[in-house]
Amino acid sequence: MVYSVLSEDFRKELKKLLRETLEEFLDPDFGLELKAEIKQALAKSLEEKKKGKIYSFEEVKRELELV
Repeated sequence: MVYSVLSEDFRKELKKLLRETLEEFLDPDFGLELKAEIKQALAKSLEEKKKGKIYSFEEVKRELELV
């Protein structure tokens, strides 16, 4: 019984380690912090989305006369 518990804990830790390693290896921005103004812009964008103030790609193209 103890063996299976240790085995499960080991598997979880190994998965976590592999996930972190892959993120760091595959993501060139891994570990970097977002600038305050970017965080604010993202927060504003999420608020606008909640309020329904979003536009489809088609609407944007029409507005910019790209169609």
